[in-house]
Amino acid sequence: CLLLALLGCAPQPPKSIKGSPPSATASTDAYAARAEPDKPSPGFAWSVLGTSTTVTLVGSIHVGFDGLYPLPEPVQAAFRGSTTLAMELALDQEPPEQVAKLMIDGATLPPEKTLHDCLSEKAWLRYQRFATQHADEAKFFNRFRPWFVAVFLSGEQSSINGYDPDQGIDMHFFKQRGSRRVIGVERAEDHVRALAELPPETQELMLIEQLDAMDRSEDELAQVVRLWKAGDADGLAHEMFSELDSSQYAPVYDALIVRRNERMTKQIEAWLAGKDPVFVVLGAGHFVGKDGIVARL
Repeated sequence: CLLLALLGCAPQPPKSIKGSPPSATASTDAYAARAEPDKPSPGFAWSVLGTSTTVTLVGSIHVGFDGLYPLPEPVQAAFRGSTTLAMELALDQEPPEQVAKLMIDGATLPPEKTLHDCLSEKAWLRYQRFATQHADEAKFFNRFRPWFVAVFLSGEQSSINGYDPDQGIDMHFFKQRGSRRVIGVERAEDHVRALAELPPETQELMLIEQLDAMDRSEDELAQVVRLWKAGDADGLAHEMFSELDSSQYAPVYDALIVRRNERMTKQIEAWLAGKDPVFVVLGAGHFVGKDGIVARL
């Protein structure tokens, strides 16, 4: 599913945005292994050996959920031994309110256009089913591009289902960073640009998928969380990406997964050639699958 890939590979959208209405609704040594019933999760991490250092890769779903903490001791020990924390965004340099502004700026339509202008008639009729039940939200969304509406609603739905972005693994380690240097492997403007440049038909597909999932009251993250808890990298890759291997999904898969993974891998390779122990926390989807970072190292 398109939104699953987005949830597993991108920072969560801001919990609230000013003006928004109330909620509607090298060699790798993996120590991720399948969890036994009623035992703590083995986590989702890899220890990557460089010439003179070790880089630890930790997969996050960017939200907190039951059974997430405490993290496995090997993960905590690697963090204690690190001098640098690398994340998708350097949150000490790009705080949530700054990211929110970038999203708003990148998603806002010109004054003469509305969401209706961005959708086919079929998609607009589908959206009207949502708008009829959620008039205040629909009025707010009218000035934004479809990708933003889809991302906003997916984040909102995950909160309704009990997931908390403030308790995700990335935020967990950021709050414990201490004197560590914090590095962002990309900037928020790059991520927003990747979304904004998606073809109109892909943005429309994102929105329709999200609306359909909401109609089903579907917890899209439930299976992802189960696979994460089990340390099942292959299962997670299949769950996130099995439906994306088609021409209609090619633009979003290339923009949000392939090209970003290429850039992230180059950065990790540079750290492996250095001497500092770097602790890397990225969306779990970036590490798994044939185009994942682990397969590239």
